[in-house]
Amino acid sequence: PGADPVPLVRGALFFASMLAWGAVRVEPAAGGRLPAGLVLPFVLHAVRASGHVVVAAEAALSLRRLVRKHGGSLTHEWSEVLALLHELHRFFFGAGAASAAEAQAAVREVLGQVSGPHERALAGGRERARLLALLELYAAELPADAQLRLLALKAPLIHPAHAQWTFHLRAFVAAFLGPAAAARFPASVRMAALAELRSVLEACRHVHEEALLHTLVPLLETLPADPDARVALPA
Repeated sequence: PGADPVPLVRGALFFASMLAWGAVRVEPAAGGRLPAGLVLPFVLHAVRASGHVVVAAEAALSLRRLVRKHGGSLTHEWSEVLALLHELHRFFFGAGAASAAEAQAAVREVLGQVSGPHERALAGGRERARLLALLELYAAELPADAQLRLLALKAPLIHPAHAQWTFHLRAFVAAFLGPAAAARFPASVRMAALAELRSVLEACRHVHEEALLHTLVPLLETLPADPDARVALPA
């Protein structure tokens, strides 16, 4: 009674993950390794229930071990991986987040794997939508190649073939070219966004000219304020 539960939760999380995918991994009596899919929900619950950065940091390190060693064999477990990454954001990257360099590096590494080598495992519509939402959440923390991947995932949404293309077009311009974009994305990514925008304009201006004018003109007024002339001038 009265004991601090955080060390106990952290220890339980560490040992459970090590038994499932760490150096001391055990094999269940039925044969085969202990599935990560059985342990990941416990890890997610521990992070949510404790609300403590120490537990969240242990979860981040455990997640990195899992993806490093077994990322190529994960299937349905990616759903839990995405949910855990989403939960970890508030601890290490949100407003007032803790400064924990190792945990932040672990999260960034897993994000790089999810948006890179293992993205094909998330080919389903629902999981692809969750990946897109996750990359948007972490956009400012992603390396430039992952930011370009985010841009590529969003690009099909801003063409008239998509039912809500004008809504997504506004969001695209606001995210990649708006007043806050220079603080979140390097010039290479913002220039790629401009190139994508130009391709939409060239392909659609004769058929959807009125919609493009009403959607883009108010947003493009912010572009001359971009600190990089390569981004501001071509607009």
